[in-house]
Amino acid sequence: RRNDNDRNDDQNRRNVESRISVKRQIIYYSRRLVIIGNQTKLAGEVIVDDFATISSTVLVHQFCRIGSYVMAQGGCKTTKEIPPYIIAAREPISYCGINSVGLNRRAFTKEQIDAIQQTYRLLYMSGLNVSQAVAQIEETLPQSVERDLILDFVKGSPRGIVRGYN
Repeated sequence: RRNDNDRNDDQNRRNVESRISVKRQIIYYSRRLVIIGNQTKLAGEVIVDDFATISSTVLVHQFCRIGSYVMAQGGCKTTKEIPPYIIAAREPISYCGINSVGLNRRAFTKEQIDAIQQTYRLLYMSGLNVSQAVAQIEETLPQSVERDLILDFVKGSPRGIVRGYN
């Protein structure tokens, strides 16, 4: 017959084992504020960049990356990467515009927001495929920190980025 101490030892061992298994699932968060809503599921080795906001019940596939200043709408799921500064919503998940409210709250200037908007207009609304749009952006838009961050994200995305809204 088992006594209470044996049951407590078994329970403690299970708690330690469950903590160890959670530590095996690696999720990389940035060092700055990231907001993640309740019941959001991030699979293994997801990267969440600075100041991203992920609403509740969002599902993110393993090895995906969520860019800086992103707002992901609740209830959506993604198997693609979400580039910086955008609102990602709908089902299937797609680009729905830039996160202008979040950018204003983080003290982005009107000129910076306009540059981001121009970059995404060419990327998502020009009718070009991604590689053509990247080349067009590099040729036509002046170099800026924001433009370069978007281009580096898109070029370095092994999974591809979320599609535009049709």
